Amino acid sequence: MVSIERMADNLSASILKNYPDSSSSLPVLRYALIAVINLIITIISVLVISAVTGDIRAGFTAIIAFPVLRYVSGGLHLKSSNLCNFITATFMLIAIYTPIEYWYNGFVLNVLSIMILAINAPSGIKRSRLDKKYYPVLKLLSICIVCTNFLFHSHILSVVFFIQSLTTTKSFNKLVEYLD
Repeated sequence: MVSIERMADNLSASILKNYPDSSSSLPVLRYALIAVINLIITIISVLVISAVTGDIRAGFTAIIAFPVLRYVSGGLHLKSSNLCNFITATFMLIAIYTPIEYWYNGFVLNVLSIMILAINAPSGIKRSRLDKKYYPVLKLLSICIVCTNFLFHSHILSVVFFIQSLTTTKSFNKLVEYLD
């Protein structure tokens, strides 16, 4: 099996060979390609599984909601691209196939997500170029994203938001470090 890193190496070398006037360096292009390939693999995996089981709409909901909240709230960073794909797709599929009712269970998950994000967001963005004075804005945006589900009443969004909020916690990061 070809690794994502090797695929990104080959693609970035090919791009720079065919477009030598490109302003991107090999490491920058490689890094961006790894991110794009990871995203594509995760999206395709979730959509194929959800389509086969007749839950394509739920699949689209998960593949939109999870990265949107992840982008704003930060969260877990894994060393391995393959492990990242597997865990992210698994989280989305858990959200799709967890049979809960929105009222009570989903509502409680929303409230818990808001509390977790109020404490932890943004998380894992220390290497970001974003000025720390904007961190409270990211925290507020994270909470607002979860609050939208009080309008939608989606059990899928409740589980997606809860799982993503857990990835911002130190205890979750320690667990993954232990497993990684």
